[in-house]
Amino acid sequence: MNMSMYIDDTIVDEEPNEPEQRNDGIEIEPTLKGGFVVNNPDTEINLEVNGVVVGAGNNLYQGGMKDYTNKGSERGFDRVLTSPAMQIRLDAPDLEALRRRKGIKGANDTYEIITPIHANDKCIISHAVGIDTGRNVVVKQYRDERFFKHELTINGILNPDAEHESILLADEFIENNRGMFSVSRYIDGGDLQQVLERFGKLSPLECMSIFPSICDALEYMHGKGVVHRDIKAANILVESLDENSPGIQREMFLSRIGRVSPKVIDYDIAWHRLVADPVPVGAVCGTVSYMSPQVYVGEIDPRNDIFAAGIVLYFMLTLKHPFNIKPTEHALIAYKRMKEEPVSNPSDDNPNVTKKLSEVVMTTIAKSHEERYQSARELKDAFLDAMKDYYFLMQ
Repeated sequence: MNMSMYIDDTIVDEEPNEPEQRNDGIEIEPTLKGGFVVNNPDTEINLEVNGVVVGAGNNLYQGGMKDYTNKGSERGFDRVLTSPAMQIRLDAPDLEALRRRKGIKGANDTYEIITPIHANDKCIISHAVGIDTGRNVVVKQYRDERFFKHELTINGILNPDAEHESILLADEFIENNRGMFSVSRYIDGGDLQQVLERFGKLSPLECMSIFPSICDALEYMHGKGVVHRDIKAANILVESLDENSPGIQREMFLSRIGRVSPKVIDYDIAWHRLVADPVPVGAVCGTVSYMSPQVYVGEIDPRNDIFAAGIVLYFMLTLKHPFNIKPTEHALIAYKRMKEEPVSNPSDDNPNVTKKLSEVVMTTIAKSHEERYQSARELKDAFLDAMKDYYFLMQ
């Protein structure tokens, strides 16, 4: 049996009610801020947001701290809402109708949530529209005041008034009786994880249009004393520069190298020595499959970001993780595997990778800090030097 459920994503201020027990055996458990959990082991449920089905399974979650799980598979809630197979095509919003609703009032505009994009234990991220301007934006609602204040501070350190072209910062931060929010520009094109899910592994030339910008972003951040601590494909937006394209297209990579603008996002756990760390002392911080061995033992170092960038590059070229670590793997198991697993050269899975480029990748993901590139600039220079082997293809 299939059931469709509409989720009104309007944020509410009331405390949640007790779980609703229905005659059909389905339990609906309300949560704070308008989200709820739907549990039913025997019924497949379609999750519908603003009239668009974005997920299906036996246990669905919207607006809280759990991940969506589909019959025990390791697919996170963010993959449900952003999977290329479930792309949400939004019509132009009815601004007059939105103006009649109570939006999120900011200094620059009033924002109305349109569609949720991602949820985790720190925040809910949604596509929204500015009611006064009609501008598409991304609204991030924080669950914890520590991360809200921390990202606001890091945002100021990275200086949004002179924003680096490879970094996306928030335009404004809002705190009111509805919650804590940040607002940033909506990027048309999706994140790098989506690009790889849609098109498969990339050629070295395709990586050329993305990876140097990641290095530039890291060089800028590290120069400001900021360590990102969560560099991964899902935190790199790939903006389309083709005005006629609604998003990333395969042809863009093949015929117009450089027609995309990658941007690193998400600074709520970024570290700076003069800013109080919102992450508890001794806690493992970041995404398990992108963490260097040093992160597992509590070291904070810009070279951890370089390692994570190397994992991104390896994944772009092969669609594999060099240490066979899954994003949902327990940290202790992942650490053990990283210490013991041998790493194969990316050229083993992608014959277009030259020996020189393979050496760059392997140096970037070296298990020791000292064996890695010591700066993002050094990594970028090595990558561009290796790419000289491909220049004849760009003529």
